Amino acid sequence: MEKIKTYFVGQLLNRPWLAPAALFGVMQFFAPFAYAQTLTIDNPQDVNSKILCPIAGYMFYILIGLSTIMILYAGFQYITAGGDSEKVGDATKTITYAAVGIAVALIAKAFPNIVASILGQTVNGC
Repeated sequence: MEKIKTYFVGQLLNRPWLAPAALFGVMQFFAPFAYAQTLTIDNPQDVNSKILCPIAGYMFYILIGLSTIMILYAGFQYITAGGDSEKVGDATKTITYAAVGIAVALIAKAFPNIVASILGQTVNGC
């Protein structure tokens, strides 16, 4: 894992044009929190639309991104395994964990709609 961190930091330092893109991505992620207003919940439907939907949306994109990186890393593990059964097993576990991450991301995206339907609210999507 240390090699991966070193690689990504090295790539960022060797390619300074990546820094503005990384900074822009971080700014886009935290912008809604920086300009947050007072949260007012007037009815139960606001809980779904103002709290659950944004959290589920962030979880979905973060988990899909991490799962994609894990799948790419597992592919790298398979390529560099060289027939070593232990390394192939590690790569298989990594892909399994990525698949679980994708499943959790899909459940997180659907969670607000499930809660709304259980509470008998109209489901307008997130």
